[in-house]
Amino acid sequence: MPTEVAAGERMPEKLVVAVSDNSPSSRLNIEHISDVVANPEIDPALYELLGHPRGVRSVFGSNYSVNAETMTEDLVKVIEDMQHYATLIYDDQQGSLQEIERRLNADGRFAYAVIPMPWHFSSIPNDRYFVDPYPFTSTNVDFQWGSQSSVLHLPQAWDRNTGWAQVGLLDGGPAVKSDPSGNLLYLVDHPDLYQVVPYNLSVSFAYGYPNINNPRLIQNTGTTPHGTHTLGIIAANANNNEGVAGTCWHCSILYGQIISPTDSTPGTNGVALGLSTLVAWGAQVVNFSGGVNPNGNDCSVTGYGVGTDPTCIAMKFNEVMQGMFVAASGNNKMSPAQFPSRDAKAIGVSGSDVLNAPWDEQTWLPPDSWDFSSGPYIGCTNDPTATFFPYRECGTNSSTPGTTEIDFSAPARLVVSTLPLAAEYDPVNWSNCNDYNFPGPYAAGPPPYYGPRGVVDGYGYCTGTSMSAPYITGAVALLRSANPLLPPSEIMTVMKEFASGAGTYSNLTGWGRPNVGTSLGKVIGRVGGGEVVNRLTPMFVLSNATDRDRLYTTRPQTAAGALMGKYLTDVFDCVGIVGGTNCHPTVDLGTYVLRPYVSAPTTEAAGISSYSTFPGFINDADSTEPRASFWVFTSDKSPWRKVGLKPLYRLSFREPCDWRDHVYTTEQAGIDYYTQTDYCPDDPGLQSYKLDGIEGYVLDGCPPNYNCDNTSDPSAPQKLYRRYNYSQQMYALILAGQIGTTPFFGYDTDPNYNPLTLGVIGYVFPNVDSDYDGLPDGMERMYGMNRFSNNSDGDAYLDGVEFPITSLQPNGLDPLIP
Repeated sequence: MPTEVAAGERMPEKLVVAVSDNSPSSRLNIEHISDVVANPEIDPALYELLGHPRGVRSVFGSNYSVNAETMTEDLVKVIEDMQHYATLIYDDQQGSLQEIERRLNADGRFAYAVIPMPWHFSSIPNDRYFVDPYPFTSTNVDFQWGSQSSVLHLPQAWDRNTGWAQVGLLDGGPAVKSDPSGNLLYLVDHPDLYQVVPYNLSVSFAYGYPNINNPRLIQNTGTTPHGTHTLGIIAANANNNEGVAGTCWHCSILYGQIISPTDSTPGTNGVALGLSTLVAWGAQVVNFSGGVNPNGNDCSVTGYGVGTDPTCIAMKFNEVMQGMFVAASGNNKMSPAQFPSRDAKAIGVSGSDVLNAPWDEQTWLPPDSWDFSSGPYIGCTNDPTATFFPYRECGTNSSTPGTTEIDFSAPARLVVSTLPLAAEYDPVNWSNCNDYNFPGPYAAGPPPYYGPRGVVDGYGYCTGTSMSAPYITGAVALLRSANPLLPPSEIMTVMKEFASGAGTYSNLTGWGRPNVGTSLGKVIGRVGGGEVVNRLTPMFVLSNATDRDRLYTTRPQTAAGALMGKYLTDVFDCVGIVGGTNCHPTVDLGTYVLRPYVSAPTTEAAGISSYSTFPGFINDADSTEPRASFWVFTSDKSPWRKVGLKPLYRLSFREPCDWRDHVYTTEQAGIDYYTQTDYCPDDPGLQSYKLDGIEGYVLDGCPPNYNCDNTSDPSAPQKLYRRYNYSQQMYALILAGQIGTTPFFGYDTDPNYNPLTLGVIGYVFPNVDSDYDGLPDGMERMYGMNRFSNNSDGDAYLDGVEFPITSLQPNGLDPLIP
């Protein structure tokens, strides 16, 4: 585990720089700086100019695999820009850090040199106690008021889709515990967060670079519940007789820990590295419930290239990858929206209260003894012991007049969500959240409001736009679950269209509170005058010959990350890091191995006419064309009464005995087996598969009026087999019609098959488009359309136009109504 900083010990100081010319021939590129920091004698003058840093590391972590022939110009450019940046680390620098910053900015060889400002999260208890129940009637908040029908219309959305997207979360870390029984060093410890955080797709950036013994989440002490609270708002387990329901019931949270109890100033690096890493690992939307006050971080003015704040480049990378980024506006109502929420490439979120009014603390409770007693902040928290600025938490920030910095509004005041089971109410620590089981001796009023300190149930209130942002993130995740191919611009269009502002913009609330239910209905689409029950989406298949692995995913972001070699790879470079190397033991020390995938061959999977390119890539028939052999459902809502749907889970393996492997299952028993079986018995500890999340839904039987035997009805659902190749040591998902074909020679059995089904894990529609209208035959048959005609209703519009795969359905068009 990284060495923690002792109480009173000064944290190392940091300076983020970008070189103007990072080409190999440049005498001042990042590689040269790294060499000089490691050996000052190479270039004493440069070492003096840099102020004697003790370490250097890349802002964006390990390098990316760049192929100008298969990537778009935008993706190549932003990846190249990312490699210009590095963080210089100082203990006792020569001169002040401000002086080093000044002289580097005056040197034309540097495009950027900035002391990273500390980020702060946007959640803080508005007061030091609260009474249960609140002394209100119509404004009682002792329940999940933010998730009710009248606020974001989430129950109406859940009737359509309960959500299964992959969501990135940049925060302080969830409630975790050590597991001495195996190598799962840090597991989420909360009954309402079971199987929510994928171990192989989460990492801590809090200490900069973890060593190989701690590559994942760093343990949360339980005294800073912010990260657990935002996690629960997005994806707490639902319908399980526990506490609260997350906005997206089955979402997987790719957790990026960017702050810890001993590193409270992650600076620009943690957010930039975290955002770029999580989207390259497959996050379809990333939440950051924090920010920094305006201090020149304005990408819209300075641009999104070399010389700007690294977060600007990370947001550009996220945009090229068609990811989405949600950020909290801030809690000082007298200030404009904080960065990055105010940026055009982020979704800025302001806060509202239980009355659906903009959150303004001064309109609620009278001042308490710890609040400002006079002046413009009367009634707002005044905590001079706070380590973060600002501590004047008084209400939601708003857009600067004349701008549209805020996009939407969502619940912020006294929002109930998950908290660490060990958390205690603390009347001094600003970063704690109130919980109705916390009050103890610090509560006001007569019994029963007094109670024993430390008796908690793992749920409680938090207040701030930190709570608003994850509500919007969860809403975006529901929409991206319904159609993973829908681009961000279309998501924003439908959310604005049905938001409570009715098309009118407000500096305080943006376009208003989204109506997630109605928005989801528009994303799902209508056929024959009625809303359809479910959609299909292609299951992309990619392969990696070096690691002997097949990757099946419905998410374009996961596929793009795999194509560029970033998916499941080490986050950090192996060289240029103070304190040793960080590569996997099976990789040669001092080197970094990218592990790019390529599209499956056409003998295994066919192209998709309605989706021809992955984000950031061009269609190269040899390696990057999106291909699929079958399509899966995007919801658990079955179009047939007698046939149900079940989730298709993806699990990954990343251990010394097999660097990369995936397996898929549709049952909890399968998850339990793969995650509890030791696949490296010769190595210490339990080395098993880890659950990544859901990759869509499959049928549990053959629907009525279909012949699913793969003989007389080629467009009907087929049995989907999970099979294993012992010589190649990898799994494959194989349609009944593919068994025995060339790509699957050697896939004879499944070592964990059910004898009654011989490895059948479900039924799926094959990737067949008989009329070439962009819609698979299975979807057209499910909706009653003509799969042999690309214009089922004979009007002026093709079926693929009236019911598009990659965009919203145009108003007034219906493939079965001329």
